[in-house]
Amino acid sequence: MLRGSALVYIDTSLSGEEDVYVATPAPSPTRELSINPQASPDLRKRSRAQDRSKYGRYIMRYDMGHSFGEAALLSEDKARNATVVADEPCDFLVIDQHLFDRGLKEIQEREYSEICNFVETHVFFRHMSPKFKHLLELSLRKEFYPFDSILIRQGEPASALYFILSSSGSSCSSSSSSGSSRSSTISSSSSSIEDKVVVVVVVVVVVVVVVVVVVVVVVVLVVVVEIVSKVV
Repeated sequence: MLRGSALVYIDTSLSGEEDVYVATPAPSPTRELSINPQASPDLRKRSRAQDRSKYGRYIMRYDMGHSFGEAALLSEDKARNATVVADEPCDFLVIDQHLFDRGLKEIQEREYSEICNFVETHVFFRHMSPKFKHLLELSLRKEFYPFDSILIRQGEPASALYFILSSSGSSCSSSSSSGSSRSSTISSSSSSIEDKVVVVVVVVVVVVVVVVVVVVVVVVLVVVVEIVSKVV
């Protein structure tokens, strides 16, 4: 997706996953407008466009930079397992099945296998039904954040649940002098950077020790040579 945003819906009557959802459905982020027969044609058109309950249950939102559709291309029957609706004017780059198989299939299969293994082995998903796990496998996305990136800022609306696969994260909070304004961030801190620093320090220490040993050996040899020459 180059521009815009899109919403994902799943019709559980078609996917056979009625038992994986709670009784109260998640509200769609778009507002459903009642259609007034006397309203203008443009208003009636917008109202019909925003009544998306016919597509099923709202699952998630895709924004600029996200991709979708690879799960169906990896499956045997190639059947789409969700409906994706543009929530605003969008620009896309589309890759057909042939090009996908030649250039991206192996990478996508490896990433999808990692996600499936994570869902199957993580304690958080242990008691969930197989159908719901399958839905998670289609929804989870692996993302990378460089060192010192801000992942979550206090006060912003929650939109996702994060699982740290590698490295670590730190949380900090602060408040103003009046106590009425608070801000907090969760940022990434890379343990691999600390490991690299430790390795560099160890290497430097080893080099210094070797140099000292060489100097001592040279001095001893010089002294021995002088003693031998005097004796001779």
